[in-house]
Amino acid sequence: WIATLDARGTGGSQMGGMMGCLQSFENSLTDLERILTTPLPIIYSAHLRTVWLYLFFLPFQLIEPLGYLTILAVAIASFLYLGFLAAGEEIEQPFGYEENDLDLDLFIREIIHVNIDALLSRNTPNSYGALKPKDAPGGDSQGRLADTCKAQIAAKEAQAKQRQQAEVVAVAAEQMLSA
Repeated sequence: WIATLDARGTGGSQMGGMMGCLQSFENSLTDLERILTTPLPIIYSAHLRTVWLYLFFLPFQLIEPLGYLTILAVAIASFLYLGFLAAGEEIEQPFGYEENDLDLDLFIREIIHVNIDALLSRNTPNSYGALKPKDAPGGDSQGRLADTCKAQIAAKEAQAKQRQQAEVVAVAAEQMLSA
């Protein structure tokens, strides 16, 4: 759409603002991809794995000075260190469909979907009907963009709903097997 406006020679602050927003969107996308694809340093991962070795030898170090309190001290130390280990593993991959991952589907449904609907409902006289559905007054063969956007959003929502239903079924089956 921006390319169509640019090809028609629309200039000035309108194009500058749109290009600025597009560049901001691209920067945000690049930042998210960088977070997703940057692994934790190997030394950090290796250090977290040595926690198990430390926790194995900790009772032998504490038994003489603490006696029976060694059990409580090792339980507290294990809770703290293994909590750091779990937090490190969660930070390593923040995007996905596990319980503690960032819910990007919710972000898309609640924020982006609302913005797209608002854009599609506005009258856009300079777009030659590109954002109007082809059945709407003023819409033409280029109005397929609106229909395509709505179809893609509906397909993504259906996929998200199927994925959530599959997760519920998997959890229920796991609970039945464990019972």
